[in-house]
Amino acid sequence: MITCSTSKTAVSSQRELYLFIRQKLPLIQESAPDTAIGQDALTTNKTPDSLLSDELTDDVRLMGALLGLIINEHEGEDFYRFIERLRQASKDAREQLGKIGVEKIHQVIQSELAEHDEEWQRSLLHRAVAAFRLFLLLAGIAEEYHQSEKFNTSHQGEHQGLVEAVCKAQKQDYSLPDFEALLENISARLVITAHPTKILRQTILHHQKDIFYILQAMHSPNLTPFYQQELLEELGEKIEVLWATQFSRWTKPEPKEEISRVLSYLTRTLYPTLPQVHQKLHQAIHYYYRQESDIPDHPLLTVGSWVGGDMDGNPYVTPD
Repeated sequence: MITCSTSKTAVSSQRELYLFIRQKLPLIQESAPDTAIGQDALTTNKTPDSLLSDELTDDVRLMGALLGLIINEHEGEDFYRFIERLRQASKDAREQLGKIGVEKIHQVIQSELAEHDEEWQRSLLHRAVAAFRLFLLLAGIAEEYHQSEKFNTSHQGEHQGLVEAVCKAQKQDYSLPDFEALLENISARLVITAHPTKILRQTILHHQKDIFYILQAMHSPNLTPFYQQELLEELGEKIEVLWATQFSRWTKPEPKEEISRVLSYLTRTLYPTLPQVHQKLHQAIHYYYRQESDIPDHPLLTVGSWVGGDMDGNPYVTPD
């Protein structure tokens, strides 16, 4: 159990939770007191339009600290210290572009590998890669959440997509029959493919979604200290499960597996969304034209896929 609430009467900030967890981790000489694994990974090459919010940074640090706690518990303090030294060396390498920075990373790795056999070395490097890969995954979830929140906030009260199109058509004196005729000639097809870089297992994708919603709940205005503690424990459990889960498939999927994966994706995303598109269009027409509409029978949006039929890169896909 991760008991990290700093107050039983007030909700703690993400930064307060992060600092509290950080106190439970071993100190690393090369690291600043308030750093956590990979916290600087998202702060490179920032522009005025892409500066990270303090909330995003705090979320990334919080999940990095939880990951550090889990790594320390499951892999031991020595491995955790190695990951922190490697993270700090990577940070220094970014700030010291060129050979000097790379040499420091090399020195950290070589000092850890010395006096161990080849099997032990492979295991260490494999776990190190897994640690940074998982951190980047968690940071990506946090960034995705904050991007979605920023989009939702900036577009509140505005007309979007089809609704905006209906509004513009009505303002430009399109009659309803003319607008319906326009819809007759519109057709968008969404094509799904099995991209070779998208090899995460369904289990990982489900956990990603769960973490996204946990972060969303942790930023709720109705959050209580008790519920925050509960969410924090759930977040730690999810990260712990991800640490123990194989991320990728080591064999190329059969066509049936690729098809099953795509159908699972469609079920979770597009299937519930497409009817909403038509419903929103009906509502927009009724609102702006003050009358019901016979929207064309042909679908405005269709879905296609060449999964199971694309021979490029998958030896199991044959003409048959």
